[in-house]
Amino acid sequence: RSDLMEQEKATPRSKIIVLFCKFSVLMFLNIKLGGGDEDHKSSWGIECGSVAFWVVHIIMIAFLIASAWAAQTYLINRHEIKEIVNYDYVQGDIKWEPRNAVIYPSFFIGAGISAGCFGIGGGLITVPVM
Repeated sequence: RSDLMEQEKATPRSKIIVLFCKFSVLMFLNIKLGGGDEDHKSSWGIECGSVAFWVVHIIMIAFLIASAWAAQTYLINRHEIKEIVNYDYVQGDIKWEPRNAVIYPSFFIGAGISAGCFGIGGGLITVPVM
């Protein structure tokens, strides 16, 4: 229990590195896809709407789904450990039970899709949802 309390005091550097790596992979793939105009063509020669274009998008979606599943599994397992040792939650802590690990991300995905559809930065929708 004391080890768990020590781990909760600070954000582990390894988690930040993993998030940075995930972000970097997605940014790399998006940059390599290029834009729609002459100045931002794909350096891989991928044309918009081609098979390669959709393959790269499917790879990105699969990467995001796998990352979300890994994070959800980690959070649920961590919650179960906390329950076993009778961890004292602080007010405002999220108890990552299986139900919450599906519902909360669903709200954020919905907020992100809405923000993308409305062409806004996300703050208008994301902040009230949080």
